[in-house]
Amino acid sequence: MAVVGFVSGRRNAGAIRTLESRLAALERRLAETGSVDTTTAAAATADRPLPAAATTATETTDAEAKADSGPEPAEEGWAAAQPGLHAESAATEQAEPADAIEMPESVEESAAPRESFEKQLASRWLVWLGAVALALAGTFLVKYAMDEGLLGPAVRVSLGLLLGLSLAGAGEWLRRRPLSRAIAAVRPDYVPQALAAGGIFTGFASIYAAYALYGLLSPLAAFIGLAIVALGAVGLSLLQGWFVALLGLVGAYLTPALVATTEPSAWALFVYLLFVQAACLTVFRYMKWRWLARSTLAGGALWPLFWFIGPFTPPDVWPAGIYLLLIAGLYVWHPARQPVTAGNWLQTMRELDPSARLGWSAACVIALLAVPMLIVAEAAPPAAFMAGLLAVFYLVVARRDPAFDGLAVVAALMTVALIAVWTLPDVDYYVRSLAASGEFGRYTRLDDLLAEAGLRAYTLGGLLFAVLFAGVGFAALWGAARPPVWAGVAAFTPVAILIVCYWRIAGFAVDYGWATVAVILAGLNLFAATRIARYRAADALAVSLGFHAAGVVAALSLAMAMSLEQAWLTVALSLQLPALAWIAGRVPARPFRVIAAIVAAIVLVRLVFNVEVLDYETVEGAWITWITYGYGIPAAMFFIAARGFRKTGEGPVVTLLEAGALTFLVLFVSMQLRHFAGGSLTAYYDDLTEFGLQAICWLTIAATLAELERRHGNPVARYGARILTGLAIGQIVLLHLVLFNPMFTGDPVGEYPVLNTLTLGYGLPAALLLLIAARNRATMANLSRAAAVLGFVLVFADLTFEVRRAFHGSDLNIASGQTVAESYCYSLAWLVYALALLGLGIRLRLQPLRFASLAVLLVAVAKVFLFDMAGLDGLYRVASFLGLGLALVGIGYLYQRFVFARPPVPPAA
Repeated sequence: MAVVGFVSGRRNAGAIRTLESRLAALERRLAETGSVDTTTAAAATADRPLPAAATTATETTDAEAKADSGPEPAEEGWAAAQPGLHAESAATEQAEPADAIEMPESVEESAAPRESFEKQLASRWLVWLGAVALALAGTFLVKYAMDEGLLGPAVRVSLGLLLGLSLAGAGEWLRRRPLSRAIAAVRPDYVPQALAAGGIFTGFASIYAAYALYGLLSPLAAFIGLAIVALGAVGLSLLQGWFVALLGLVGAYLTPALVATTEPSAWALFVYLLFVQAACLTVFRYMKWRWLARSTLAGGALWPLFWFIGPFTPPDVWPAGIYLLLIAGLYVWHPARQPVTAGNWLQTMRELDPSARLGWSAACVIALLAVPMLIVAEAAPPAAFMAGLLAVFYLVVARRDPAFDGLAVVAALMTVALIAVWTLPDVDYYVRSLAASGEFGRYTRLDDLLAEAGLRAYTLGGLLFAVLFAGVGFAALWGAARPPVWAGVAAFTPVAILIVCYWRIAGFAVDYGWATVAVILAGLNLFAATRIARYRAADALAVSLGFHAAGVVAALSLAMAMSLEQAWLTVALSLQLPALAWIAGRVPARPFRVIAAIVAAIVLVRLVFNVEVLDYETVEGAWITWITYGYGIPAAMFFIAARGFRKTGEGPVVTLLEAGALTFLVLFVSMQLRHFAGGSLTAYYDDLTEFGLQAICWLTIAATLAELERRHGNPVARYGARILTGLAIGQIVLLHLVLFNPMFTGDPVGEYPVLNTLTLGYGLPAALLLLIAARNRATMANLSRAAAVLGFVLVFADLTFEVRRAFHGSDLNIASGQTVAESYCYSLAWLVYALALLGLGIRLRLQPLRFASLAVLLVAVAKVFLFDMAGLDGLYRVASFLGLGLALVGIGYLYQRFVFARPPVPPAA
């Protein structure tokens, strides 16, 4: 190590002399041109630290130079820490004339040299390797002494501690040397850091060996010793650099795990963690090492989780809760308020300094830690009390400092989560027993339920939290930098708490007591809205007024849901959407669109992806069921809300609402058909009539949407038309033509021609598919071609089935065979169909129709030559071939006459 230090010092001294000679030459040239006063240059030269006597370098300069060598270097370079160099450059810039002499290339290169591999190896990596070697040397020395029995345990530990102190002291002594200061002024010097790090590791290992290997120290003494070494390393990092801080941080968080005890103390652990984080945060605020702050937060959050999972006991709530509250203060509380300009949260976060952003992250992590604390404490009153104190602290910080006003929302979310995970005393069993006996219904008194189930503490906690956020939110919005934040907290947090309590206690069952509470909450929001309405223009409280108005709508909708059954809960939620659109029309603010999008998403998930709706009770044959209001009302509400929000501009929420309205319309029609056809939503799905009606409805809606797209370019109409057309095509191919083909199943299709199941399953879907294909050739090219092909196939199938129905009646089962006349009629019908398609193709000049005609004609030709020649006899065979021949000749004539006709030749002159 000495050789490395000597060589490194010699190289650094030479580099410094070269730099000074070049700088002196530059100053002489500038002085000769008269650009800079020689006195100024001399003063600047005198201010520079010299290799031999660099006593003017300050502790701040040395620390900042080391800060630049960490994983996250400071923004300023090493020159920013040298006031002499700054003064020099400023004077040069001010006095430089228009024809100033350019800096020599050699000087420019020496100002920002690019380190070679040799330099990095000699001055950096070899130094750190030497530090590792020193640490291993101490370890091997102790091992050698143990193996040889040369020294007793106490002497070994003492020598290890002396070696550690010597190395740390040598590192600090070397850092203070003039040569090291000169090196640190040019680039980071890793030699002192390496010595200090080796000393810290040796001391840490010696104390742990005294405890774990020799039993010389009690757990308490070992804990104190290891903590002193770790915290000392953190403090020493202010002088030595980032690596020493990292070593101290790792040692500090490993200390509780290394020292085992039969009686772990939560007070000792959390007090120790508090001091560790306070020390590390002090270093962070001075040195600006963001990695250190993040690592400190991570370790401080993991240890409480380990404690909650492991040796937690109910009395530990107090130290754990106090710990969370105090570290929240360490991270979040700032003596000076953060400067914040008007804008949204994202803009505010970008403007905050690293310390404030760290506070935001820590506040969110600590709020998450409060949830498992309440769970493991089984909602004991001390745990609820500490969670309440944490929420109050967040509210105080949010109101005091506008940069942290979003902590009010964090506190609200944390509180709702706590209410949701609160341990209840067998409430599930009690509710199930009441439901099984039929006593739990619309006439159950809320007060009786709470008394019987022992839930008064739970409801009291929910009530206190609701009052806290409603009162503080309403009071804090007056004069706040962003009143909508507080209005939103006051309006929606009590509603969210009420929903969670209603779910945990009543299980969403019908109960007028809960509905009464919701009505009272709506009245309180209405009172707040009327008070705000008086001053909204003067104090810019329009958005706050809108939030409380939305709170009124939410509470009333919740009261309706609590008073009605099954799908009415979702209907009540959908009723909020037009109200939110109405509010947004008068108070154009983005939060109302966000709230509407959240409500719409909840309604969509509940009605589209909730399979339990299939079990809702329906009356067979009834025209009005829960489907009517469960899907019809949300469809209407989504449509009205979309029109309302469109008045204030297009956006994702308008698209979401339009898509939701279309989804509910399709579900309403489909489920009503399912109810009428099967009598139940879970009935067996095997009726071609129902399939045909479903396909007709889907294709009708798709054709309407395609027309809307052509006229208005609506994106929901565009994608809706494609999706419904694709679904209809898939159903027709799979179910109509394959699985439930009446020739395979033998299901009755009706006795009358045209007015039968065949028209519903094949004729009308074919007409709609051909209409969609004809009207949307430009907008849906690929899908329109598929629709056209399937439409022609369905017409062909309908003609074939009608011919078979004429001979066999309602039963078309292929197993019953066919007559000679029936076989001939198939050929005749197909030829007529082919001629009709050809005539339309020629008349309308549409090549697809002519191609379809040729396809049908080829099928007819194949049938005549492959089947009729052998299957028919007598006049039927003559008529079959005669008709085919005449048809083919006629088709050829039509093609030559109208399709491929040559233009007339002009007469010769």
